[in-house]
Amino acid sequence: MRLTAAAIAMLAVSVESCASIKQQISPGGILKDNYTAMNANQFETLVGSVSWGNGETRNRCTDSTCTTKVSVHIDANLSSYKIDSLNGGVQGTLVARVQNNGGDTTYMYHFKPAPYRYYFLVKRSGAASRWVLLEHQTGSAPDSVAGGPFKDCSDHPPAVVAHADFRDCGPRIYPVSKDTRILAVAAPTAAISAQGSKPAQYSEAAAWIGCKYGCCPMPF
Repeated sequence: MRLTAAAIAMLAVSVESCASIKQQISPGGILKDNYTAMNANQFETLVGSVSWGNGETRNRCTDSTCTTKVSVHIDANLSSYKIDSLNGGVQGTLVARVQNNGGDTTYMYHFKPAPYRYYFLVKRSGAASRWVLLEHQTGSAPDSVAGGPFKDCSDHPPAVVAHADFRDCGPRIYPVSKDTRILAVAAPTAAISAQGSKPAQYSEAAAWIGCKYGCCPMPF
């Protein structure tokens, strides 16, 4: 079958577009060595090789009563939607990047303002997985400052593109309109003392990434 010049041109554009998408979501941020053995240059080269995006900027509490807030931005590793609770790798994969744009430390996760940056690492731990929060300054090796079990939420549509935010999984998450990005519907909640004699204790949503199970939170 002979193709017209127009058909050939359209095919070329389609191939180029597919190649661009494939390049965008190619795996990145996978550690070959344990982060504890990485020096500053090795870690900075690793994070610089990751395609970051599809994130959100949120106001986060700086104390337990949330009297003040700071602006915090979180980005996703664009290939992180392929991660589930078991395939983060032995040494781990960087799945999200965080920067506190305010002037005070956050209450949850204790994100310090710039020049600090933070990275969520997901790694295998026996038959399960854990998230590790790495604190980093330019010119310094990464330092682990928090961690916990990395679990998926069941009964959620799988994410088909990467996304990072501070949200709870909620009872169910759905695509928004025709956008294939998966978003959580639950919002941060505030629990107030029954007696009313103590200040309100605010419970913020944890960091979250879209993953193979639709929603994978990293509760503090």
